[in-house]
Amino acid sequence: MDTLIDLIGELLPFAMGVAVSPLPIIAVVLVLMGERSRSGGVAFLLGRVVGLAIVVGIIALAVALIPEAGEAILSSSARLVIGLALIGLGVTKWRPKPDGVEQKLPAWMSAFETMPPARTFGTAILLSVINVKELLIMIGVGTTLGDADLSLRSELIAIAVFIAVASVFVAASVIATVVAPERMAGVLVQIRAWLVQHQSAVIGVVLLVIGALLAGGAIQDFD
Repeated sequence: MDTLIDLIGELLPFAMGVAVSPLPIIAVVLVLMGERSRSGGVAFLLGRVVGLAIVVGIIALAVALIPEAGEAILSSSARLVIGLALIGLGVTKWRPKPDGVEQKLPAWMSAFETMPPARTFGTAILLSVINVKELLIMIGVGTTLGDADLSLRSELIAIAVFIAVASVFVAASVIATVVAPERMAGVLVQIRAWLVQHQSAVIGVVLLVIGALLAGGAIQDFD
């Protein structure tokens, strides 16, 4: 990887995979439909950004601590294993549901509508840290950063771009609600209903695509 642009290009598919992850989008929609839509939405967005930064930072640091002699082999092996794991998860998530079966949210998610902003901020961080599917994608981000022979400044810029793209749909929802809350009220209801019904298919497609990218790149590295 020769330039900052190359690194950003490598990270963008991972960023989009995280951006369309249904769980944080559903969560922020619930917050925006709640009693403290503006303050709660901003708190959730800030928590989401902080949570992603924490995860990327920890994984990138862990990869940086790997001895250079084994870094390339470990990186390629990790990508292959993670890619295959994501493909497996994607297949299980994308199984068609029986006709007439209505998808439901976990009961604990209903609390987002009444959370105070401080708790919303902390919960948004927690969602970014414990979301296993996102963590697998983030490990792919870490190995990509580990392969980059660039300055710390360039890698920090690439991480900032990654987080910005990964947060884009959460940010767009929050900004639109702050600017035009009345107009967004009906839109949020429709987004929530669609995501709840199709969340498995969405995450299945995302995992399949990211998994294929990771596994394919790793196989090329072994050639």
